[in-house]
Amino acid sequence: GGDGNDALYGAAGRDELQGGLGVDNLAGGDGNDKLLGGDGNDALYGAAGQDNLQGGLGVDSLAGGEGNDRLFGGQGRDWLIGGAGDDVLRGKAHRDVLIGGLGADTLIGGDNPDVLVFASVAETGLGATQDHVIRFETGIDHIDLAGIGGLRFIGGDGFESLAGEVRFDALLMWMVMAACNWT
Repeated sequence: GGDGNDALYGAAGRDELQGGLGVDNLAGGDGNDKLLGGDGNDALYGAAGQDNLQGGLGVDSLAGGEGNDRLFGGQGRDWLIGGAGDDVLRGKAHRDVLIGGLGADTLIGGDNPDVLVFASVAETGLGATQDHVIRFETGIDHIDLAGIGGLRFIGGDGFESLAGEVRFDALLMWMVMAACNWT
C-alpha cells in the first residue's frame, strides 16, 4: 500500500500484502498468506489457508478465517479474531481484544490489559480442542464469558476455594477456570 487509503486483494496461492500510511483493507484470499498492517487503522482478513497477520501502528482488526492462522497485534488497540482452525492470537502493546473462534486456539496476552473473549461453548473447546490461555495476568487482563449462556455458580461444591474460580455446566459438559478476574 501507499500513503493513501488502499484496498489490496490477494488471489489463490501465497500472497504477501503490506499496508501503508493510510487506512488500508488487506484480504489475502485462499492460500498461505502474510498480511502486514501499516501506520493507519487497518483491516486484515486472511481467508482460507494458514495465514500470518500482523497489525501495525493504528487500531487494527485482524481476522484469520479458515485454517491454522497466526495473528499478532501491533502498536495500537487491536482486535484479533481467529477462525475455524487452531489459531494463535497474540496481543502486543495496548489493550487488545482476542477472540479465538472454533478450533484449539492459543490466546496470549500482551504488555497491557487485554480482553480474551469466549463467545460460545463451541469456541472454548473441550478435550483435544480446548483453547489455551498464556500470559494472563490476574487483576489486569479480563476474560469475557458474557456470550456463553448458562453460566451459573454452584456454591462451593467441588471447588478448590480459589478466588475467581468458575465452573460452566451445559448438560454435563464442565469448564473450570481457576484464573479469572471478575472485577
